[in-house]
Amino acid sequence: MEKAILEGLLEEEKLVAIIAAAIAAFSGMEPSDFYIRSIKRFPSHTPIWSMIGRGEQVFSRLTSY
Repeated sequence: MEKAILEGLLEEEKLVAIIAAAIAAFSGMEPSDFYIRSIKRFPSHTPIWSMIGRGEQVFSRLTSY
């Protein structure tokens, strides 16, 4: 049981690293220049305009520091 939990945590760490690398590549920032406070999955029924608006909002927050 403990092995499964550790493997799950390792997968989550990998996912956070991938997301941080994508944010860094997109924004031109170094991963050490920002913090990932939370990761939330968007529901699949979210309209595309809503997803784009959220992405723009996140990007504007990243570049305002």
